[in-house]
Amino acid sequence: MTTTVNKKQIAKNALYLYVRTFFVIVLMLVASRVLLRALGAEDFGLYNLVGSIVAMFTSLRVVFASATQRFLNYEKSHNNVQILSNIFVISKRLHWGLSIFFLIITECLGIWALNDYLVIPDGRLPDAYIALQCSIFSAIAMLLTVPYDAVIISNERFNAYAYLAILECALQLGAAYAVIIIPENKLVWYSILVLVAALLVRFINTIYCRFTFEECRHEGKFDKVLFKDMAKFAGWNFLGNFAISIYNEGINMILNIFGGVIANAARAISTQVLKGISSISDRMSAAFAPQATQQYAIGDQNKFQDLIILSTKLINYLYLLMAVPIALFTPLILEIWLGEIPQYSIEFVRASLLYGFARSIHSPLNMSFQCGGKLKIYQIIELCSLLPSLPLAYILLKIGLPLYWALLAMAITNFINNIIITILANKQLQLNIKAFLFNTIIPIVIIGICSMISGWLICTLINNVYLQIILSISMTGLLILFVGLSKNERTRVFSLLKKYTR
Repeated sequence: MTTTVNKKQIAKNALYLYVRTFFVIVLMLVASRVLLRALGAEDFGLYNLVGSIVAMFTSLRVVFASATQRFLNYEKSHNNVQILSNIFVISKRLHWGLSIFFLIITECLGIWALNDYLVIPDGRLPDAYIALQCSIFSAIAMLLTVPYDAVIISNERFNAYAYLAILECALQLGAAYAVIIIPENKLVWYSILVLVAALLVRFINTIYCRFTFEECRHEGKFDKVLFKDMAKFAGWNFLGNFAISIYNEGINMILNIFGGVIANAARAISTQVLKGISSISDRMSAAFAPQATQQYAIGDQNKFQDLIILSTKLINYLYLLMAVPIALFTPLILEIWLGEIPQYSIEFVRASLLYGFARSIHSPLNMSFQCGGKLKIYQIIELCSLLPSLPLAYILLKIGLPLYWALLAMAITNFINNIIITILANKQLQLNIKAFLFNTIIPIVIIGICSMISGWLICTLINNVYLQIILSISMTGLLILFVGLSKNERTRVFSLLKKYTR
Protein backbone atom coordinates (compact mmCIF):
# COMPACT_ATOMS: atom_id res chain seq x y z
CA MET A 1 0.00 0.00 0.00
CA THR A 2 1.35 3.43 -0.93
CA THR A 3 0.13 6.97 -0.56
CA THR A 4 1.52 10.20 -1.91
CA VAL A 5 3.12 12.72 0.39
CA ASN A 6 0.92 15.81 0.33
CA LYS A 7 3.63 18.48 0.23
CA LYS A 8 1.04 21.18 -0.39
CA GLN A 9 -0.67 20.21 2.87
CA ILE A 10 2.68 20.18 4.70
CA ALA A 11 3.42 23.66 3.35
CA LYS A 12 -0.03 24.86 4.41
CA ASN A 13 0.43 23.36 7.87
CA ALA A 14 3.85 24.98 8.18
CA LEU A 15 2.43 28.35 7.10
CA TYR A 16 -0.21 28.28 9.82
CA LEU A 17 2.40 27.24 12.36
CA TYR A 18 4.76 30.03 11.34
CA VAL A 19 1.97 32.58 11.60
CA ARG A 20 1.28 31.12 15.03
CA THR A 21 4.97 31.27 15.94
CA PHE A 22 5.31 34.87 14.79
CA PHE A 23 2.40 36.13 16.87
CA VAL A 24 3.33 33.98 19.86
CA ILE A 25 6.91 35.32 19.80
CA VAL A 26 5.75 38.93 19.53
CA LEU A 27 3.17 38.57 22.30
CA MET A 28 5.62 36.65 24.50
CA LEU A 29 8.40 39.20 24.10
CA VAL A 30 6.06 42.12 24.83
CA ALA A 31 4.65 40.27 27.86
CA SER A 32 8.15 39.60 29.22
CA ARG A 33 9.11 43.25 28.86
CA VAL A 34 5.91 44.44 30.56
CA LEU A 35 6.16 41.82 33.30
CA LEU A 36 9.82 42.55 34.05
CA ARG A 37 9.02 46.24 34.49
CA ALA A 38 5.88 45.57 36.52
CA LEU A 39 7.38 42.99 38.89
CA GLY A 40 11.03 44.03 38.93
CA ALA A 41 13.98 41.70 38.38
CA GLU A 42 13.70 40.05 41.81
CA ASP A 43 9.99 39.07 41.59
CA PHE A 44 10.37 38.21 37.90
CA GLY A 45 13.16 35.78 38.80
CA LEU A 46 11.15 34.44 41.77
CA TYR A 47 8.10 33.70 39.59
CA ASN A 48 10.22 31.84 37.05
CA LEU A 49 12.04 29.94 39.79
CA VAL A 50 8.74 28.75 41.29
CA GLY A 51 7.46 27.91 37.82
CA SER A 52 10.53 25.76 37.20
CA ILE A 53 9.54 23.51 40.12
CA VAL A 54 6.27 22.73 38.33
CA ALA A 55 7.84 22.59 34.87
CA MET A 56 10.26 19.92 36.08
CA PHE A 57 7.33 17.50 36.24
CA THR A 58 5.35 18.66 33.22
CA SER A 59 7.49 16.35 31.08
CA LEU A 60 4.72 13.90 31.94
CA ARG A 61 2.44 16.06 29.82
CA VAL A 62 4.82 15.73 26.85
CA VAL A 63 4.96 11.96 27.37
CA PHE A 64 1.27 11.29 26.93
CA ALA A 65 0.82 14.04 24.35
CA SER A 66 3.36 12.25 22.16
CA ALA A 67 1.67 8.89 22.81
CA THR A 68 -1.81 10.19 21.96
CA GLN A 69 -0.72 12.01 18.83
CA ARG A 70 1.39 9.12 17.56
CA PHE A 71 -1.47 6.62 17.89
CA LEU A 72 -3.98 9.02 16.33
CA ASN A 73 -1.65 9.72 13.39
CA TYR A 74 -0.99 6.01 12.93
CA GLU A 75 -4.68 5.10 12.85
CA LYS A 76 -5.52 8.02 10.54
CA SER A 77 -3.96 5.99 7.73
CA HIS A 78 -6.64 3.31 8.38
CA ASN A 79 -9.49 5.82 8.93
CA ASN A 80 -11.31 3.82 11.63
CA VAL A 81 -13.44 6.25 13.66
CA GLN A 82 -14.16 3.72 16.41
CA ILE A 83 -10.46 3.10 17.11
CA LEU A 84 -9.77 6.85 16.98
CA SER A 85 -12.53 7.40 19.54
CA ASN A 86 -11.09 4.63 21.73
CA ILE A 87 -7.67 6.31 21.63
CA PHE A 88 -9.25 9.62 22.61
CA VAL A 89 -11.15 8.07 25.55
CA ILE A 90 -8.04 6.29 26.83
CA SER A 91 -6.02 9.48 26.47
CA LYS A 92 -8.52 11.47 28.56
CA ARG A 93 -8.47 8.87 31.32
CA LEU A 94 -4.70 8.77 31.32
CA HIS A 95 -4.50 12.54 31.63
CA TRP A 96 -6.96 12.67 34.52
CA GLY A 97 -4.95 10.06 36.38
CA LEU A 98 -1.76 11.85 35.46
CA SER A 99 -3.15 15.15 36.77
CA ILE A 100 -3.86 13.64 40.19
CA PHE A 101 -0.37 12.12 40.35
CA PHE A 102 1.14 15.42 39.20
CA LEU A 103 -0.78 17.36 41.88
CA ILE A 104 0.46 15.12 44.73
CA ILE A 105 4.10 15.11 43.59
CA THR A 106 4.40 18.83 42.89
CA GLU A 107 2.66 19.82 46.14
CA CYS A 108 5.04 17.71 48.23
CA LEU A 109 8.29 18.45 46.40
CA GLY A 110 7.44 22.07 45.60
CA ILE A 111 6.77 23.02 49.24
CA TRP A 112 9.89 21.13 50.37
CA ALA A 113 12.03 22.97 47.82
CA LEU A 114 10.66 26.39 48.81
CA ASN A 115 11.20 25.76 52.52
CA ASP A 116 14.53 23.96 52.61
CA TYR A 117 16.41 24.17 49.33
CA LEU A 118 15.91 27.32 47.24
CA VAL A 119 17.19 30.83 47.91
CA ILE A 120 14.02 32.95 48.45
CA PRO A 121 14.29 36.68 49.33
CA ASP A 122 13.27 37.59 52.88
CA GLY A 123 9.54 38.06 53.39
CA ARG A 124 8.57 36.62 49.99
CA LEU A 125 7.87 33.02 51.00
CA PRO A 126 4.05 33.46 51.31
CA ASP A 127 3.89 34.99 47.81
CA ALA A 128 6.03 32.16 46.50
CA TYR A 129 3.55 29.63 47.97
CA ILE A 130 0.61 31.25 46.18
CA ALA A 131 2.57 31.47 42.91
CA LEU A 132 3.40 27.77 43.27
CA GLN A 133 -0.26 26.79 43.73
CA CYS A 134 -1.37 28.82 40.72
CA SER A 135 1.43 27.36 38.61
CA ILE A 136 0.45 23.82 39.60
CA PHE A 137 -3.21 24.27 38.64
CA SER A 138 -2.29 26.11 35.43
CA ALA A 139 -0.14 23.11 34.49
CA ILE A 140 -3.03 20.74 35.28
CA ALA A 141 -5.35 22.77 33.04
CA MET A 142 -2.83 22.47 30.20
CA LEU A 143 -2.35 18.78 30.96
CA LEU A 144 -6.07 18.08 30.57
CA THR A 145 -6.07 19.95 27.25
CA VAL A 146 -3.45 17.64 25.69
CA PRO A 147 -5.87 15.00 24.26
CA TYR A 148 -7.74 17.77 22.45
CA ASP A 149 -4.50 19.30 21.11
CA ALA A 150 -3.50 15.86 19.81
CA VAL A 151 -6.83 15.51 17.96
CA ILE A 152 -6.42 18.95 16.35
CA ILE A 153 -2.88 18.17 15.15
CA SER A 154 -3.69 14.65 13.91
CA ASN A 155 -6.53 16.14 11.84
CA GLU A 156 -4.06 18.79 10.55
CA ARG A 157 -6.28 21.68 11.66
CA PHE A 158 -3.27 23.87 12.25
CA ASN A 159 -5.26 27.06 11.75
CA ALA A 160 -7.27 26.32 14.90
CA TYR A 161 -4.11 25.21 16.70
CA ALA A 162 -2.53 28.56 15.80
CA TYR A 163 -5.53 30.64 16.88
CA LEU A 164 -5.74 28.92 20.28
CA ALA A 165 -2.03 29.46 20.96
CA ILE A 166 -2.28 33.13 19.98
CA LEU A 167 -5.31 33.54 22.25
CA GLU A 168 -3.42 32.01 25.19
CA CYS A 169 -0.44 34.35 24.70
CA ALA A 170 -2.74 37.35 24.29
CA LEU A 171 -4.44 36.53 27.60
CA GLN A 172 -1.06 36.24 29.32
CA LEU A 173 -0.06 39.60 27.85
CA GLY A 174 -3.31 41.06 29.19
CA ALA A 175 -2.42 39.65 32.60
CA ALA A 176 0.99 41.35 32.46
CA TYR A 177 -0.59 44.71 31.61
CA ALA A 178 -3.19 44.26 34.35
CA VAL A 179 -0.39 43.86 36.92
CA ILE A 180 0.83 47.39 36.12
CA ILE A 181 -2.32 48.99 37.52
CA ILE A 182 -2.46 46.72 40.58
CA PRO A 183 -0.89 48.63 43.50
CA GLU A 184 0.40 45.70 45.58
CA ASN A 185 0.90 41.91 45.64
CA LYS A 186 1.69 42.03 41.93
CA LEU A 187 3.30 38.57 41.86
CA VAL A 188 0.24 36.99 43.48
CA TRP A 189 -2.24 38.67 41.15
CA TYR A 190 -0.24 37.81 38.05
CA SER A 191 -0.14 34.14 39.09
CA ILE A 192 -3.93 34.14 39.55
CA LEU A 193 -4.58 35.82 36.19
CA VAL A 194 -2.35 33.31 34.36
CA LEU A 195 -4.36 30.49 35.98
CA VAL A 196 -7.64 32.06 34.79
CA ALA A 197 -6.21 32.33 31.23
CA ALA A 198 -5.22 28.63 31.25
CA LEU A 199 -8.72 27.57 32.37
CA LEU A 200 -10.38 29.71 29.68
CA VAL A 201 -8.19 28.25 26.90
CA ARG A 202 -8.96 24.72 28.12
CA PHE A 203 -12.72 25.43 27.97
CA ILE A 204 -12.58 26.88 24.43
CA ASN A 205 -10.34 24.03 23.21
CA THR A 206 -12.75 21.41 24.54
CA ILE A 207 -15.84 23.02 22.99
CA TYR A 208 -14.15 23.38 19.59
CA CYS A 209 -13.08 19.72 19.45
CA ARG A 210 -16.46 18.39 20.52
CA PHE A 211 -18.24 20.32 17.77
CA THR A 212 -15.63 19.69 15.04
CA PHE A 213 -14.23 16.16 15.26
CA GLU A 214 -16.22 12.95 15.10
CA GLU A 215 -13.79 11.00 17.28
CA CYS A 216 -14.52 13.47 20.13
CA ARG A 217 -18.30 13.00 19.74
CA HIS A 218 -18.32 9.27 18.96
CA GLU A 219 -18.85 6.96 21.94
CA GLY A 220 -15.41 5.47 22.47
CA LYS A 221 -14.68 2.31 24.44
CA PHE A 222 -11.93 1.48 26.90
CA ASP A 223 -9.80 -1.03 25.00
CA LYS A 224 -7.42 -2.85 27.38
CA VAL A 225 -5.05 -3.93 24.60
CA LEU A 226 -4.89 -0.40 23.20
CA PHE A 227 -4.44 1.02 26.70
CA LYS A 228 -1.52 -1.34 27.28
CA ASP A 229 0.10 -0.32 23.97
CA MET A 230 -0.32 3.41 24.70
CA ALA A 231 0.93 3.01 28.27
CA LYS A 232 3.97 1.05 27.08
CA PHE A 233 4.75 3.69 24.44
CA ALA A 234 4.32 6.49 26.97
CA GLY A 235 6.32 4.64 29.61
CA TRP A 236 9.44 4.41 27.46
CA ASN A 237 8.85 7.93 26.18
CA PHE A 238 8.81 9.08 29.80
CA LEU A 239 12.51 8.37 30.32
CA GLY A 240 13.90 10.77 27.73
CA ASN A 241 11.32 13.49 28.33
CA PHE A 242 11.82 13.30 32.07
CA ALA A 243 15.59 13.63 31.60
CA ILE A 244 15.10 16.71 29.41
CA SER A 245 12.76 18.30 31.93
CA ILE A 246 14.98 17.48 34.92
CA TYR A 247 18.14 18.99 33.45
CA ASN A 248 16.34 21.92 31.78
CA GLU A 249 14.57 23.04 34.95
CA GLY A 250 17.19 21.69 37.34
CA ILE A 251 19.64 24.20 35.84
CA ASN A 252 17.37 26.93 37.28
CA MET A 253 17.93 25.56 40.77
CA ILE A 254 21.69 25.28 40.28
CA LEU A 255 21.77 28.87 39.03
CA ASN A 256 19.70 29.90 42.06
CA ILE A 257 22.28 28.34 44.40
CA PHE A 258 25.20 30.21 42.80
CA GLY A 259 23.50 33.41 41.57
CA GLY A 260 20.21 33.86 43.45
CA VAL A 261 16.93 35.03 41.89
CA ILE A 262 18.78 37.57 39.70
CA ALA A 263 20.37 34.65 37.86
CA ASN A 264 16.88 33.11 37.55
CA ALA A 265 15.61 36.35 36.01
CA ALA A 266 18.42 36.27 33.42
CA ARG A 267 17.71 32.59 32.71
CA ALA A 268 14.03 33.46 32.21
CA ILE A 269 15.01 36.10 29.65
CA SER A 270 17.26 33.67 27.76
CA THR A 271 14.55 31.00 27.91
CA GLN A 272 12.00 33.38 26.40
CA VAL A 273 14.35 34.14 23.52
CA LEU A 274 15.12 30.46 22.97
CA LYS A 275 11.45 29.45 23.18
CA GLY A 276 10.60 31.98 20.51
CA ILE A 277 13.20 30.58 18.11
CA SER A 278 13.06 26.87 18.99
CA SER A 279 9.28 26.87 18.67
CA ILE A 280 10.07 26.76 14.94
CA SER A 281 11.52 23.27 15.48
CA ASP A 282 8.46 22.12 17.38
CA ARG A 283 6.01 23.60 14.92
CA MET A 284 7.84 22.29 11.84
CA SER A 285 8.03 18.83 13.38
CA ALA A 286 4.32 19.04 14.09
CA ALA A 287 3.69 19.93 10.43
CA PHE A 288 5.66 16.89 9.21
CA ALA A 289 4.66 14.37 11.91
CA PRO A 290 1.17 13.33 10.67
CA GLN A 291 2.33 12.40 7.17
CA ALA A 292 5.67 10.94 8.34
CA THR A 293 3.81 8.65 10.75
CA GLN A 294 1.36 7.60 8.03
CA GLN A 295 4.20 6.82 5.58
CA TYR A 296 5.89 4.70 8.23
CA ALA A 297 2.59 2.96 9.05
CA ILE A 298 2.11 1.83 5.43
CA GLY A 299 5.76 0.80 5.09
CA ASP A 300 6.96 3.39 2.57
CA GLN A 301 10.50 3.71 3.93
CA ASN A 302 11.84 5.95 1.15
CA LYS A 303 9.17 8.63 1.57
CA PHE A 304 9.50 8.41 5.34
CA GLN A 305 13.25 9.08 5.20
CA ASP A 306 12.79 11.86 2.64
CA LEU A 307 10.45 13.61 5.08
CA ILE A 308 12.92 13.24 7.97
CA ILE A 309 15.81 14.67 5.90
CA LEU A 310 13.67 17.51 4.50
CA SER A 311 12.38 18.45 7.95
CA THR A 312 15.95 18.46 9.34
CA LYS A 313 17.08 20.93 6.68
CA LEU A 314 14.12 23.27 7.04
CA ILE A 315 14.17 23.27 10.84
CA ASN A 316 17.87 24.01 11.16
CA TYR A 317 18.18 26.55 8.35
CA LEU A 318 15.29 28.56 9.73
CA TYR A 319 16.80 28.31 13.21
CA LEU A 320 20.12 29.69 11.94
CA LEU A 321 18.43 32.55 10.10
CA MET A 322 17.01 33.74 13.42
CA ALA A 323 19.68 32.64 15.89
CA VAL A 324 22.80 34.04 14.16
CA PRO A 325 21.66 37.70 14.12
CA ILE A 326 20.39 37.40 17.70
CA ALA A 327 23.75 36.01 18.83
CA LEU A 328 25.62 38.80 17.04
CA PHE A 329 23.42 41.65 18.28
CA THR A 330 22.31 40.34 21.69
CA PRO A 331 23.06 43.54 23.68
CA LEU A 332 21.22 45.75 21.18
CA ILE A 333 18.23 43.40 20.98
CA LEU A 334 17.91 43.10 24.77
CA GLU A 335 18.23 46.85 25.21
CA ILE A 336 15.48 47.53 22.67
CA TRP A 337 13.31 44.75 24.10
CA LEU A 338 13.76 45.25 27.85
CA GLY A 339 15.21 48.73 28.26
CA GLU A 340 17.23 47.78 31.35
CA ILE A 341 19.13 44.52 30.84
CA PRO A 342 19.26 42.21 33.91
CA GLN A 343 22.69 40.97 34.98
CA TYR A 344 23.97 37.83 33.18
CA SER A 345 21.31 38.09 30.45
CA ILE A 346 23.62 38.65 27.46
CA GLU A 347 25.85 35.67 28.24
CA PHE A 348 22.85 33.46 29.05
CA VAL A 349 21.11 34.28 25.76
CA ARG A 350 24.19 33.42 23.67
CA ALA A 351 24.85 30.18 25.57
CA SER A 352 21.16 29.23 25.24
CA LEU A 353 21.29 29.75 21.48
CA LEU A 354 24.08 27.18 21.21
CA TYR A 355 22.01 24.76 23.28
CA GLY A 356 19.00 25.51 21.05
CA PHE A 357 21.06 24.64 17.96
CA ALA A 358 21.75 21.19 19.43
CA ARG A 359 18.03 20.73 20.15
CA SER A 360 17.04 21.82 16.62
CA ILE A 361 19.22 19.01 15.23
CA HIS A 362 17.64 16.63 17.74
CA SER A 363 14.02 17.51 16.87
CA PRO A 364 13.68 15.58 13.55
CA LEU A 365 15.53 12.58 15.00
CA ASN A 366 13.11 12.52 17.91
CA MET A 367 10.19 12.70 15.45
CA SER A 368 11.54 9.70 13.52
CA PHE A 369 11.62 7.51 16.64
CA GLN A 370 8.14 8.70 17.65
CA CYS A 371 6.78 7.81 14.21
CA GLY A 372 8.42 4.40 14.26
CA GLY A 373 7.46 3.64 17.86
CA LYS A 374 11.03 2.41 18.54
CA LEU A 375 11.45 4.04 21.93
CA LYS A 376 13.00 1.59 24.38
CA ILE A 377 16.72 1.91 23.59
CA TYR A 378 16.30 5.48 22.32
CA GLN A 379 14.86 6.77 25.58
CA ILE A 380 17.37 4.87 27.71
CA ILE A 381 20.13 6.61 25.73
CA GLU A 382 18.36 9.98 26.21
CA LEU A 383 18.24 9.42 29.96
CA CYS A 384 21.86 8.29 30.30
CA SER A 385 23.38 10.96 28.03
CA LEU A 386 21.39 14.02 29.11
CA LEU A 387 21.17 13.79 32.91
CA PRO A 388 24.98 14.16 33.39
CA SER A 389 24.58 17.81 32.32
CA LEU A 390 23.35 18.68 35.85
CA PRO A 391 26.33 17.37 37.83
CA LEU A 392 28.61 18.72 35.10
CA ALA A 393 27.04 22.19 35.44
CA TYR A 394 27.32 22.07 39.24
CA ILE A 395 30.99 21.08 39.08
CA LEU A 396 31.82 23.79 36.53
CA LEU A 397 30.22 26.50 38.70
CA LYS A 398 31.68 25.07 41.89
CA ILE A 399 35.23 25.41 40.55
CA GLY A 400 34.56 29.08 39.79
CA LEU A 401 33.61 29.25 36.11
CA PRO A 402 31.05 31.92 35.06
CA LEU A 403 27.36 31.07 35.43
CA TYR A 404 26.76 30.71 31.68
CA TRP A 405 28.88 27.54 31.74
CA ALA A 406 25.86 25.79 33.26
CA LEU A 407 24.03 26.37 29.96
CA LEU A 408 27.08 25.37 27.91
CA ALA A 409 27.12 22.07 29.82
CA MET A 410 23.60 21.44 28.50
CA ALA A 411 24.74 22.16 24.94
CA ILE A 412 27.75 19.82 25.20
CA THR A 413 25.72 16.85 26.45
CA ASN A 414 23.07 17.43 23.76
CA PHE A 415 25.62 17.40 20.92
CA ILE A 416 27.01 14.11 22.26
CA ASN A 417 23.48 12.72 22.53
CA ASN A 418 22.75 13.67 18.89
CA ILE A 419 25.72 11.63 17.66
CA ILE A 420 24.61 8.54 19.58
CA ILE A 421 20.95 8.63 18.52
CA THR A 422 21.89 9.22 14.87
CA ILE A 423 23.78 5.92 14.95
CA LEU A 424 20.78 4.30 16.65
CA ALA A 425 18.40 5.66 13.97
CA ASN A 426 20.58 4.03 11.34
CA LYS A 427 20.31 0.65 13.09
CA GLN A 428 16.63 0.73 14.13
CA LEU A 429 14.95 2.87 11.46
CA GLN A 430 17.35 2.22 8.56
CA LEU A 431 18.09 5.94 8.34
CA ASN A 432 20.66 6.47 5.58
CA ILE A 433 23.38 7.81 7.85
CA LYS A 434 25.66 8.85 4.98
CA ALA A 435 22.96 10.92 3.27
CA PHE A 436 21.82 12.34 6.62
CA LEU A 437 25.32 13.46 7.61
CA PHE A 438 26.69 14.71 4.29
CA ASN A 439 23.48 16.21 2.90
CA THR A 440 22.14 17.75 6.09
CA ILE A 441 24.17 17.79 9.32
CA ILE A 442 27.63 18.71 7.98
CA PRO A 443 26.31 21.53 5.73
CA ILE A 444 24.19 22.82 8.65
CA VAL A 445 27.19 22.95 11.01
CA ILE A 446 29.42 24.56 8.33
CA ILE A 447 26.78 27.21 7.61
CA GLY A 448 26.38 27.94 11.32
CA ILE A 449 30.14 28.44 11.84
CA CYS A 450 30.64 30.45 8.63
CA SER A 451 27.62 32.64 9.43
CA MET A 452 29.02 33.56 12.83
CA ILE A 453 32.51 34.27 11.44
CA SER A 454 31.20 36.36 8.54
CA GLY A 455 28.85 38.21 10.88
CA TRP A 456 31.70 39.01 13.26
CA LEU A 457 33.82 40.31 10.36
CA ILE A 458 30.92 42.46 9.12
CA CYS A 459 30.46 43.95 12.61
CA THR A 460 34.21 44.60 12.86
CA LEU A 461 34.61 46.26 9.46
CA ILE A 462 31.33 48.23 9.23
CA ASN A 463 30.18 50.82 11.75
CA ASN A 464 26.53 51.23 10.71
CA VAL A 465 24.46 48.85 12.86
CA TYR A 466 21.54 48.68 10.41
CA LEU A 467 23.89 47.72 7.60
CA GLN A 468 25.54 45.16 9.88
CA ILE A 469 22.19 43.47 10.56
CA ILE A 470 21.14 43.45 6.89
CA LEU A 471 24.47 42.08 5.67
CA SER A 472 24.77 39.40 8.36
CA ILE A 473 21.26 38.07 7.67
CA SER A 474 21.89 38.21 3.93
CA MET A 475 25.16 36.33 4.29
CA THR A 476 23.44 33.56 6.28
CA GLY A 477 20.70 33.36 3.65
CA LEU A 478 23.23 33.11 0.80
CA LEU A 479 25.18 30.39 2.60
CA ILE A 480 21.99 28.40 3.09
CA LEU A 481 20.97 28.89 -0.54
CA PHE A 482 24.28 28.02 -2.21
CA VAL A 483 25.90 25.68 0.34
CA GLY A 484 23.03 24.14 2.24
CA LEU A 485 20.66 23.34 -0.63
CA SER A 486 21.19 20.98 -3.54
CA LYS A 487 20.85 22.19 -7.11
CA ASN A 488 17.34 20.74 -7.40
CA GLU A 489 16.26 22.22 -4.07
CA ARG A 490 17.70 25.60 -5.09
CA THR A 491 15.78 25.49 -8.38
CA ARG A 492 12.57 24.77 -6.50
CA VAL A 493 13.19 27.67 -4.12
CA PHE A 494 13.77 30.08 -7.03
CA SER A 495 10.62 28.88 -8.78
CA LEU A 496 8.59 29.38 -5.61
CA LEU A 497 10.03 32.85 -5.10
CA LYS A 498 9.26 33.72 -8.71
CA LYS A 499 5.70 32.43 -8.32
CA TYR A 500 4.99 34.38 -5.14
CA THR A 501 6.64 37.52 -6.54
CA ARG A 502 4.24 37.41 -9.45
